[in-house]
Amino acid sequence: MRRLSIFLFAFSLFAEQLAYQKPPQAILDILDAPVLPSLAVNPTRTYATLSEQSRYPSIAEVSQPMLRLAGIRINPRTNGLHLSGFSKSIELVKLPEGTKTHVSLPAGARASEVRWSPDGKQFAFINTTDSGIDLWLGDPATGKTRQITGVKLNAVLGDAFDWLRDNKTIIAKTVPPGRGPAPTEPAVPIGPSVQESKGAAMGVATYEDLLTSPHDEDLFEYYATSQLALIDSATGRVTRIGIPGLLDDVSESPNGQHLLISRQKRPFSYLHPYRLFPTEFEVWNPAGKVTYTVASLPLIDRVPLGGVQSGPRSIRWIGNEAATVMWVQALDGGNPQEKVPNRDALMAVSAPFTSQPVQRFRTEERYNGIQFGKNFALVTDQGRLTRVTRTYQLDLSAANPEPKLIWTRNSQDAYKDPGRPLADPLQPMILQNGDDILLSGAGASPTGDHPFLDRFNLTAAKSERLFQSAADKYETVEAVLDKAGTEMIIRRESVTEPPNYYLRRGSSEVALTSFKDPAPQIRRIQKQLVTYRRADGVPLSMELYLPPDYEPGKKLPALPKIEPVFFSAQRS
Repeated sequence: MRRLSIFLFAFSLFAEQLAYQKPPQAILDILDAPVLPSLAVNPTRTYATLSEQSRYPSIAEVSQPMLRLAGIRINPRTNGLHLSGFSKSIELVKLPEGTKTHVSLPAGARASEVRWSPDGKQFAFINTTDSGIDLWLGDPATGKTRQITGVKLNAVLGDAFDWLRDNKTIIAKTVPPGRGPAPTEPAVPIGPSVQESKGAAMGVATYEDLLTSPHDEDLFEYYATSQLALIDSATGRVTRIGIPGLLDDVSESPNGQHLLISRQKRPFSYLHPYRLFPTEFEVWNPAGKVTYTVASLPLIDRVPLGGVQSGPRSIRWIGNEAATVMWVQALDGGNPQEKVPNRDALMAVSAPFTSQPVQRFRTEERYNGIQFGKNFALVTDQGRLTRVTRTYQLDLSAANPEPKLIWTRNSQDAYKDPGRPLADPLQPMILQNGDDILLSGAGASPTGDHPFLDRFNLTAAKSERLFQSAADKYETVEAVLDKAGTEMIIRRESVTEPPNYYLRRGSSEVALTSFKDPAPQIRRIQKQLVTYRRADGVPLSMELYLPPDYEPGKKLPALPKIEPVFFSAQRS
């Protein structure tokens, strides 16, 4: 008995003295190496931001409370997501001069979601504190910032805020004023736990962090409910619109006269994440009044394997019309096993939303995306069995649009990927210069990826290569500064060079950054492929990493990494 007491005392003493351990300094230097800033360009191409991300969350951040609800992890203290990424410093780069201005962030800043006004004259961002999420505004000319007081954002569902097209108003999801304390868990359950089956065999995907009880439902509704508000960036005046709800996507019509809102509603599911919950899609006027209900969708839980939901999906504004909502409707019930001449229909209804929706186009195979030009749309469909993806050019405003085939390929043939049209940063359409558009792609090839930028003429259906990554480097086009594609910002790195950004004009080039390698010791690590045979004759291989100063024959401690292989047995 005495021995046991001594052992328990020693164990208790050891536990009290144990603290977080750190690796040797050589490894710590690599782990703590700063993250190189990432670049983003504003809509008018007059400024770029260089944001330095935080590499690892602190123990204090990891220790923040977390609620696992409806497929997401919520921090109840901030009314945002648990362990969301942030920037600890932001620098402004004026284009094309390249002069830099430091952004004055609040002390201990955890800044994120930097968004510019459409005219590029001011920017906004959110800053997460221990007690909530604040909205800040910045002046690119000086780098000075100021907080919008009296506003706490709700960042649980979708984007917390965005700019409207008037260049002065921010539309934001805010914590409802006076919402009261969070629901408390009842000491005694109000009833049994019941799950209902609809009596049909159907595969169910496995999700994590789902709702498990009525109390979970109440908590999710409490923290995910937001109040939409219009904020005047000049005066800070806050005007609340509409009623609070589980607001997810919020988008403004191209003419700035309407809002398209999606909001989840009860009954919730214990088997699916919140994005599959019953959802209302509504058009609001600027005062927050519902003027049109686009769709009332039930829980998305009975989708055939390889199919889609039977009701409206991909609900959005048509980018080249003033105020027209479009959506995709399955013509086969969403079931790919059905034999039908057309899989999907593109439906639309225009303001003032008093007429019946009309069918604009039918796709032969399953709809796979759309982009809008000034007077056309690029519609893509894809065959489930053939995997053939096709892109058509057509005029959706025509009574019977005649589709013109632009590209076709097997979706798994990355070598023939023509690239994706670049979007216009000032409007919800493709960046267009007459009949020319710009395509950016990964440039997959037998020798690896070589990203490219092409100019594509829609009339001639031909491409002209404007830029492609060099063979001995990895270069990507981060932003195009003109419609012709002659001015661009590229990001370049190689085996020996850290990533840096360059302003390219034709054949001339100016460095915008000159970052040093944050962990040069990694470049000297020796990597070898070792092959050997096991005792039973099975050939095996492994990748061996040796330190820069390794001497052949010297024995060193090793840390093996073994990839498990799983086999599944089927009953015959």
